[in-house]
Amino acid sequence: MNRQNKTASEDKRKKNNMIIPLVFVFVFMTVMVVYVSSLMYKVAVSNSYAVMEDRIMTVSSMIDNHLNTAENVLHVAGDSVHHMLVSGTTSARIHEFLVNETTNVSEQFDENYTGLYGYIMGKYIDGLNWVPPEDYDPKSRDWFIVAKKAAGEVAFSPLYVDAQTGNMIISACRMLPDKQSVIALDVQLRGIQSMMKELKVNGKGYGFVIDSDGLIIANEDETKIGTNISETEGGKELLATIREVDSGSFSYKIGKEKSTIHVNSVGSDWYVVMVVSDRELYSEVWSQRIVIIIICVLIFSMISAVYYAGYNNEKKYTTRMEEMKLEEQKSEYDRKVLELEKDAANASNKAKSDFLANMSHEIRTPLNGILGMDEMIIRESRESRIKQYALEIKSAGNTLLSIINDILDMSKIESGNFEIVPIDYEVSSVLNDVLNMTRPRAGKKGLEYVFQVSPDIPSTLNGDEIRIRQVILNIINNAIKYTQEGSVSVVIAAREIESGNFVDLVISVSDTGMGIREEDKDKLFKSFQRLDEKKNRNIEGTGLGLHITHSLLDMMGGRIDIESEYGKGSTFTITVPQQVINKEPIGDFSKAVKNYLDNIGTDEVALYAPEAEVLVVDDNAMNLEVIEGLLADTRMKLELVQSGEECIERASKKKYDCILLDQMMPGMSGEETLIKMKEMDILKGTPVIALTADAIIGAKESYIQKGFTDYISKPVKYALLEQALKDYLPKGKQIVRDKEEGMPVILIWGEDSDKLKAEKEKLTTVYKCVCAVGDKARDKYLEKHEVQAVMHVV
Repeated sequence: MNRQNKTASEDKRKKNNMIIPLVFVFVFMTVMVVYVSSLMYKVAVSNSYAVMEDRIMTVSSMIDNHLNTAENVLHVAGDSVHHMLVSGTTSARIHEFLVNETTNVSEQFDENYTGLYGYIMGKYIDGLNWVPPEDYDPKSRDWFIVAKKAAGEVAFSPLYVDAQTGNMIISACRMLPDKQSVIALDVQLRGIQSMMKELKVNGKGYGFVIDSDGLIIANEDETKIGTNISETEGGKELLATIREVDSGSFSYKIGKEKSTIHVNSVGSDWYVVMVVSDRELYSEVWSQRIVIIIICVLIFSMISAVYYAGYNNEKKYTTRMEEMKLEEQKSEYDRKVLELEKDAANASNKAKSDFLANMSHEIRTPLNGILGMDEMIIRESRESRIKQYALEIKSAGNTLLSIINDILDMSKIESGNFEIVPIDYEVSSVLNDVLNMTRPRAGKKGLEYVFQVSPDIPSTLNGDEIRIRQVILNIINNAIKYTQEGSVSVVIAAREIESGNFVDLVISVSDTGMGIREEDKDKLFKSFQRLDEKKNRNIEGTGLGLHITHSLLDMMGGRIDIESEYGKGSTFTITVPQQVINKEPIGDFSKAVKNYLDNIGTDEVALYAPEAEVLVVDDNAMNLEVIEGLLADTRMKLELVQSGEECIERASKKKYDCILLDQMMPGMSGEETLIKMKEMDILKGTPVIALTADAIIGAKESYIQKGFTDYISKPVKYALLEQALKDYLPKGKQIVRDKEEGMPVILIWGEDSDKLKAEKEKLTTVYKCVCAVGDKARDKYLEKHEVQAVMHVV
């Protein structure tokens, strides 16, 4: 009996020992299930809200960028049209500008910006060349009315159906400062429509964009675009709630289903809305809770595995949510990086332009000293070997100057500051310049050089003479540069154009050089590109010549064609339209050149002016030394100063025959010095010539407009300097060689016969010099002879 009782008691104890742990386990698991489920619910809610907020902010930002791009494009186009109106540009030119800008906008951005148009100069102008029906009244259109109300600011029209395409669009519009003209840009909603697929959480929910009146601008369901949300069931209350919340989230019952709605305002009257039902949003959470409860209730023995599974599921879910957030953050980061890169590119372009301008000045200034000193060596040296060295320095210096000019030209072209300046010019003169500059280079390399000019070319054309000469020289010099043996042939002709008084000037340059590979032709006109770099490493140049040539031809309405066989040679053909001024053909080229030179005449620029007084101002001592050396043989009286303040001090005490004034000086610039002298009224008609390393297009006109008499760029070329002084010095103080009267006679006298002989050797090529040793010999000669000048050599 006691044994049975003991056994029963033991069974009860074991049972209790089993039940009690199970109860504790069950209670523990129940608490854990409740806790874990609650935790998962909170995490899911938090993550879902964060994902929805990130998605709607990303889409809002994309829409803002979409509209801002349209606004920026319209600002730029509007300012350009306004400037064209102010400058008196014709409506045809404005129409051409809108057509070009429409193409540029479509290529630069995307097809969502479909066309620039507007009501300008009292009529409708369309960049897509759309011709409206006769009853089309621009002033009654929403884009005109909205722009007028905005009073000069960029505004967006309500949604409407495009008359051309039938698509739903809005128009960015702006009234120009004349308060009569309006310019607009159509913005397709396809770009915004494509963003709607982003307004989902794990593929659940939907999104749409509405304006403040409830008009649906974009919706995943395209059939709803253009309808009004107020017309749907409960739509008015939903619209009112969206307006009240403006930006944020709220719970709302759509139909019979409770949903979470996130809303964010865009611009002044648009709202981006994202709707996800709570059933969809938290379906995974409820499923996981049920699974965990079932597993915990049915299988106590697998409690650890169930706990681990629940934990693992939670971890996977959290990780997935975090990965989605990271993807959204990465997209936002990439977008911001692109914006920063764009800003950096703009800043880089400005810095490049500033750097190139400063570089031009900094290089041209010492180059002025180098070439100036070299010119004096060439003049004064009597040793042929030294002269040869000096000539090599001059050639290298001119090559460096050419490289600088190429880089500046490229910079001005890329920045849009390059201008084509058409003038009337004599074709024979331009071609003669080209022949004189290219034939010696070909001869130096031992190449056969053929220069054939059609006699039918009109004698006088209108175009940018400088740029025509530049592109022809670039192509010919390029052929000579890359041809080591054989020949270079140039054929120049004119081809009539059917419409207008124009001809195509056609220049064909063939060579027997190395030719161009087919795969390299695309690189040919890119900047800083050199083909066969290893093979051509000893050939000088920047690789900019053909790039500049291609750009110049584009600006002049021309083109360049290439035919080439690698290893055998190439043919470059330039075609550029030019207006005909004089239809009379040039005939025989050699005779035409002679007739032109005979007609324009030539002035002998040799100058001797011992009585002239010239003030030279430059902060660089070497530049002063260069000017002094270049003008030494003129015997004019030079005074050299190194600042604007010294210039003003000297000019206030003495009247000079001419002032050579450097522009870029520390403290007081040349322009400021000139203004100060004019304010003090101390010039009294003295010509002031600007000396500057500024070599941009229109520099001369700019300096003359600022009050300078003339302009000479650095490095200073003696012929230009001498000619300028000959033009502006008083004629009574100049002694020049007249081609009809022969050489002027100069009496050189002094006490040292060796010095007199040396001075005579310097001047004998320009003047007829007579030497007199001592004052008695001087007086005796003057009693019997007339001379143009007397020079005392000490």
